[in-house]
Amino acid sequence: MLSGKIVLVTGGGQGMGEHDAEVMLKHGAKLVITDINAERGAATQKRLSALGSCKFMPHDVTDEAAWQRVVADTITGHGGLDVLVNNAGINVRGSIEKTPLEIWHKTLNTNATGVFLGMKTVFPHMKERKAGAIVNIASVNGLLAGRYPKVEDTGNPGYFSSKAAVVMLTRLGATQFGPYGVRVNAVCPGLIRTDMSAASLTDPERIAYFESVIPFPRFGNPGDVAHAVAFLASDLAGFINGVALPVDGGYTAKA
Repeated sequence: MLSGKIVLVTGGGQGMGEHDAEVMLKHGAKLVITDINAERGAATQKRLSALGSCKFMPHDVTDEAAWQRVVADTITGHGGLDVLVNNAGINVRGSIEKTPLEIWHKTLNTNATGVFLGMKTVFPHMKERKAGAIVNIASVNGLLAGRYPKVEDTGNPGYFSSKAAVVMLTRLGATQFGPYGVRVNAVCPGLIRTDMSAASLTDPERIAYFESVIPFPRFGNPGDVAHAVAFLASDLAGFINGVALPVDGGYTAKA
C-alpha cells in the first residue's frame, strides 16, 4: 500500500505516532520519525529498524528552522518526501477557568503551529513534484465541544482550539495544495487506548461516561487510528482531499 514511499512522522518516537509509523513501515514505507524526546525516538528507531528502513531525527515542531533542517535532510537522504504525518501534539487537562495562559500558548504552539509549519515546509517540494500526501492528526475534540463529568478532567481549551485549527488547516491546505496534486486530510481520533488516555480508563465514572456517548461496544486502540492514517497516506485514497475522518466508534455521529 505504501511500498517505496518516503514518509515523515512527527511525534513518531512514542504514543500514537509510534503506532502510525510501525503500521506504515509494515506497508512498505521508508520512514523518518522525529520526536522532541531524543531518547524515546532513538529507542523506537532501533525497534522499528528490525522491520524496515527507519531513521530518527530530534525535532521540535514549534521551531521553523528545525522543520527546514528535518525536511531538507529527509529529501537529501532519501531522494524525496512523499508523505508527511503531522502527529506531534500535547494535552493537559483543565477547564477554561483554571487553564494557565502558559498552557494555552504551549498547547496551541505545539498542536496547531507545529502542523502549520509542517505543511508550509513540505509543500514546495511536493508542489514541484506535483504529488504528495499530508495527514494531520486532529481529534474529535476539534469537531465537537465536550465535557467530562468533572470539568477539570476535560481537555484544556487550548487542546480543543488547536485541534479545531488543525481541521481548518487541513481544509485550507486541501484547497490550496490540491491543484498541484497534493492531498491534505486529517484523522480525528476519539477515545483511544494510549498513555495519554490511561487515566480516563481507570476511573469508573469516566468509563461510564464514555460508554454512554460512544455507540460501539469497545473503545479504540492505536491500530484503529494507524490504519486510517496509512490509508489516507496511500494512493488508495488518491481522490480523497480535505477530509476530517473521525475514528471514534460513532461518537461524532451520535452527537
